[in-house]
Amino acid sequence: MASLLDMPEVIRKVILDYGVCKHNKEIYLFHTISNNQQFIKVAKSKNGFLFDSTKNTPQIIDKNKKNFSIQNINNLKFSQINKNKYILTAKSTVYQKGYIFSSRNGIMWTENNLLPINETSQIIAKPYKQKGYNLFFGDKEISIMQTNDFKNWENRKIILTPRDNHFDRYPLQLFSVIPTQSGTVIFYLVIIKKREGNHFLIGAALVENGNPSNVLWRSSHAIWEQPNEWDTKTIVPLGAAEIDEKLLFYFATNEPNVYAISDDSFSELLHIKKLLHTPKLNKIAKNPIITPVVQHWWENTATFNTAAINETSQIIAKPYKQKGYN
Repeated sequence: MASLLDMPEVIRKVILDYGVCKHNKEIYLFHTISNNQQFIKVAKSKNGFLFDSTKNTPQIIDKNKKNFSIQNINNLKFSQINKNKYILTAKSTVYQKGYIFSSRNGIMWTENNLLPINETSQIIAKPYKQKGYNLFFGDKEISIMQTNDFKNWENRKIILTPRDNHFDRYPLQLFSVIPTQSGTVIFYLVIIKKREGNHFLIGAALVENGNPSNVLWRSSHAIWEQPNEWDTKTIVPLGAAEIDEKLLFYFATNEPNVYAISDDSFSELLHIKKLLHTPKLNKIAKNPIITPVVQHWWENTATFNTAAINETSQIIAKPYKQKGYN
């Protein structure tokens, strides 16, 4: 699976970047153009790469109908719930609980409720006309909770944890959640602390739509790893978005630039059902079954290319009055 692009495409220079949102058939990029972070701007794209500035100025209103201070939030995650409803979740930089905002057009946002946690999170609607919403969240491991009204939360379960001897043995942070017919695809960040800064990898998992705590598939290798030349930059993961059956990952840097990462293998994850039928091989507990034998000069160094054959056989008598059997 190809996963690393040598030259990610620069799509737009901005000052500060907050996140991406799928709005009908366009992708919105939320950013600011001034260091005081008082106002958010939005750029939009029909193909996910070429963005144009808009005259729209997104507003985030608190419960007192005043402008919400965006300096108090980070890790913004946007979701399109239906044609006329959008949900924004954000971590609080002040309190121990995150925020939920709602919108009808992806531009005007109103504070809804507090989240029961203060971790990177994303809310999506339950599938198949089920009532309520699923909240996926996590900065060290990925968990889920459910709600019908954004006030009462239940069924908290951990669904993804770091795995020993794998690429994701480090803390996991939610990156993006995308519903599909085969299940809900969870993309998570693996954060490796280096002397130069954070080094990000992306993993993926598929959970059952009707029972999201049931993990159907999980990537055995990172589906993307940040280029080494990024290690000296400050990287801000913005999220993932799907457009025209193409999946894109967005990252901001301190240059300032925004990068759109795209690969055919990413888009295959939107049709992940075929991966569920891929044969899985389990390693035998007593492996290796053949090793060098010190006492034998001809096999005391190493063993290579071992093989075994199991064939169906049949014995017949030798013809023409010969003695014996074949």
